[in-house]
Amino acid sequence: MNIFFKLIILVFLNGILAMLSQIVLFREILSQVYANELVLGFMLFAWLISGAFAGTYIYERFIKNLSFKKIFYLIIFLPLLSIIVVIILILFIRVIKAFLGMPAEVLINIWDAVIITLIVFFPVNFILTINFSFLMEFLKKNSLNEHASLFYLFESLGAIFIGIIYTFFLAGNTPNLILIYWIGVINLGIIYIIFYDKRQENNKIQLILTLILIIYLLPLITNFINRIDKKSLDFNFAKQTILFNKELRTAKITITKKNNIYNIYSNGIIQYSKPDEKNKELSGWAVSAGEKIKKILIINGGYTGLIEEFLKFNSIDKIYYIENDNEEAKILKKFFIDDIKSGKEKVEFYYGDAIYFLKNNKINERFDVIALNIGFEGTLFSARYFSKEFLEILKDYLNEKGILFFSLNAGENYIDKKILLKLSSIYKTVKLVFKEIFLIHGDSLYFICGEKKIYITPEKVLNKLEKEKVKIPIFNKRYLEKILDKKRQDNINKLLKESNARINTIFSPVVCFYGVLSDLFYFKNNFNILKITGILFFLSGLFFFIIKPEELKNNFKLYLNMFLISFIGINFQMILIFLFQSIWGYIYQMIGLLFAIFMAGIVVGCFFVYISKKDPVVTFIFILIINLIFLLIIKDINSILILLSLFSAGFFIGSSYAIIVVKTNASFLYGVDLLGGATGAFLISIFFVPVLGIKTTMIFCILFLFILLFLRRKENAQ
Repeated sequence: MNIFFKLIILVFLNGILAMLSQIVLFREILSQVYANELVLGFMLFAWLISGAFAGTYIYERFIKNLSFKKIFYLIIFLPLLSIIVVIILILFIRVIKAFLGMPAEVLINIWDAVIITLIVFFPVNFILTINFSFLMEFLKKNSLNEHASLFYLFESLGAIFIGIIYTFFLAGNTPNLILIYWIGVINLGIIYIIFYDKRQENNKIQLILTLILIIYLLPLITNFINRIDKKSLDFNFAKQTILFNKELRTAKITITKKNNIYNIYSNGIIQYSKPDEKNKELSGWAVSAGEKIKKILIINGGYTGLIEEFLKFNSIDKIYYIENDNEEAKILKKFFIDDIKSGKEKVEFYYGDAIYFLKNNKINERFDVIALNIGFEGTLFSARYFSKEFLEILKDYLNEKGILFFSLNAGENYIDKKILLKLSSIYKTVKLVFKEIFLIHGDSLYFICGEKKIYITPEKVLNKLEKEKVKIPIFNKRYLEKILDKKRQDNINKLLKESNARINTIFSPVVCFYGVLSDLFYFKNNFNILKITGILFFLSGLFFFIIKPEELKNNFKLYLNMFLISFIGINFQMILIFLFQSIWGYIYQMIGLLFAIFMAGIVVGCFFVYISKKDPVVTFIFILIINLIFLLIIKDINSILILLSLFSAGFFIGSSYAIIVVKTNASFLYGVDLLGGATGAFLISIFFVPVLGIKTTMIFCILFLFILLFLRRKENAQ
């Protein structure tokens, strides 16, 4: 095998390592550290900024002048180093909360999430970019520089390949740590085979590779790798008895037991507890608020006590139960189905996303009560269930006198400013859909919504419970009089009405971001100021090393074009992924495929320019503008449209890079390209989407595209 084909294999492996590292580390951070999907922007920011630094400053200063022999050794051993670093970082992510003295269920501050993401993603892409630069330099030293464009193609193909394979075959089936370890075994094996040489002068490298392979296989032979994987997953739950702890395709699910209480965690957040006195209150309020309760729909939490509580009411004839996560539902059924002692024949079980089921008329019924049991509204996935669009779907499933019932976390006597906007947004959204809202402000804030006048008094509640022969200890006369006091009702209604919160929709899931904003701009916390200062100081240093004023001055307009193209392209990519999550909620499962489609667009864009020698950038600016406008005005977005739009965004960046690279310094353009993407990823996660919302961010992208169109036309005219 000649050297060119050996290098092609290595660059293909580099693409696999890069994509797989992104996917695995993203899923680890989302499930262990910071459950909000904004972490994707932090990840891309850290990944791209490290690539810009390594590909420009480090390459120019240290790589270009290395000897042939040193480069040869480095391209063999750097991939293994990157794998070892990824394994160490996976372990770091899994123990960081315990190291900081934080309980497993506590959310990390957004600025801590930014710092942790930088620590995790920066070194990995730094090593992989250095490795790619070494491969490019090795190509030059073998007088094969005319094939450089094929390197970009094959690295991207490696990334696309593993993105698709992971999404459809590996996610949820192979633990992340074990998967990365096996990729190391495969990588070492391939390197050993392609560089195997019987000549005497190459015996040294064969011996080194053999020793490394033997040492690397020891954790597998001794089963140490499986033990460390399990122990690291369990580390944050050391003070609890762990009954189940596994990463599924859709989420990381953990079930623990302590003091006879079961806790069910989804991506590090407590989703349910059992027994939970709150279930008694939920069922009590729901049944008391209605007139004749015969049919009930429960969305989430049925297995963990809500079904049992509703079955205590003899008037209920039928319960329909949807658990949103199909894989999690099977686990919950295994642990808790036997707790439903009687009345199981009254229950129909459905597994899968409630929005999909109800939107597509999978349940052809009308209900007296719909109990929406969704916790933690601080993610795009959960915010969907409080969107105007979904509330309208639920309304269509209610009888004429039917009610929608749900509860949100709130202080009993005081509502913190951090959650006021979130509560107010949901209140105003519900008010748009339903004529009546009855609020009950206890330990939680209970929403009872319907089209008819809702009337609840202590006497009505107590009479209902007595008639049904159901006892709820907390529902005594004194408590009910306090909680249903009219003045208390008026105060909470006034508080929620008067805030400046916006309506929560699929396109503008503000509920998800109000909690983030309170941490984002909470500058009274001195530690936050120190963190922000440190991040800005770090970024300023990187910009200083990456930017070369003399080179920038020579081709300022072209570099500005590339910066804006990457800035807009990454913003568009992020908007599309956030939209995908807001509508369908499968980002944890599908992130590999979404990345792969974007990369495919880049590859096709580069290849199109390489073959046709044409400049399609202006045409694609118009296509993206039309695409964004279409996404803004269309009401029912198809998943195919999202995927095609992702491909278009990739094509836009890839074709632009291929056009501009022949007119500029390739190394510096690469840095500017990544710098534009990093800036876009950072701003969309820290400012654009949390503060402005998805729709407004799309409008800004359209404005930037018009600016870019003006610059490109001016450039072409010259």
